[in-house]
This record gives sequence, structure tokens and C-alpha cells, in this order.
Amino acid sequence: MVNEEEPAYPQDEELDEQEAVTGEPPEDPTPEELLVKERDRYLRLAAEFDNYRKRTERDMAEFKRRAADHVLLSVLDVVDNLDRALETSDTCDVKDLVTGLTAIRNQMGTLLEREAISPIDAVGEEFDPFLMEAMMRMPSDDVEEGRVVSELLKGYQTPEQVLRPSKVVVSSGPKADTER
Repeated sequence: MVNEEEPAYPQDEELDEQEAVTGEPPEDPTPEELLVKERDRYLRLAAEFDNYRKRTERDMAEFKRRAADHVLLSVLDVVDNLDRALETSDTCDVKDLVTGLTAIRNQMGTLLEREAISPIDAVGEEFDPFLMEAMMRMPSDDVEEGRVVSELLKGYQTPEQVLRPSKVVVSSGPKADTER
């Protein structure tokens, strides 16, 4: 039920202002005038929504850029350590170089873990086309058909998606005997 004291339309407040200026009550707006006012209101609302959408897209792009900057800064630390290892590679023992490279690999592993990126375990697992890409099939007496024999390239995933599928070799089952 509509309360008669409340204006039915926001533009009724504008009409009250007209009465205050002229001293006469305004005439009821014609349907055409109401239609024009409602069209203007609709256009303003559509423009406000468009501005909101654009602002949201800009904010999301800025958020993604800042998130990428955070990860890239961490990667730069790893690059710095690789540069240091290369600078000393001529003067250091091979064991020391391997120890340094292992430490850098561990640093990169920590970075991936912090970003919730984990390797996909593939070898010995049943082939999963959502996590793996079969590069070839190979007969194997040791590994049953449809299971991964070896991994050519390690895959990585986040809890939400596969970043890169594992590139694998899949068993086609035991070798066929051709000596009969």
C-alpha cells in the first residue's frame, strides 16, 4: 500500500520545488513527460553502471599486476643467486658449485610452495589427461598398460588449475612376443 505522504517518484520532489518557486501547485506531468524523465533516469543509471564496470576492470588489472610483481621480485632473488654461482664457477670446486645450485633449486622450490604451486606426481600413476600430456606410448613388462613409465617434463599445478601438464611416456603393456 502506498503512503500518500511519500512521493511516488523521485521527480515529485522536483515538482515540489517548482511549487515553492512559482507559488502554484504544478500540473500533473503528462505520460510523455514521465516517460522522458524515466528514460533520462535509465540512461543515467546505465552510465553509472558502465563506469562501475570500467572501474572494476581497472582495479582487477591493477590487483593482478601487483600480484605478479610480488612473484617476480621473488624470482629476481633466485636469478641473483644464479648469477653469483656463474661468477664463481671458474674458481670454485665442482662440489661447491653443485651445493650452491642445489641451494638455489631449494630456494626456487620454497618460492613455488609459498605461491601454492606444486609439482604433479606422474611416474607410476595412471595416465590422467587433465594433469598429463602423453608424448608417446612405450611397451613395458614392468609397468601395466595406461600407467606412466617416465616423465619428460615435470608438470605443475595450483589448487585451482593446472599451470603446465606433465609431459609423459605411457605404458602400452607388455612387449608382444614376435619369436614364435
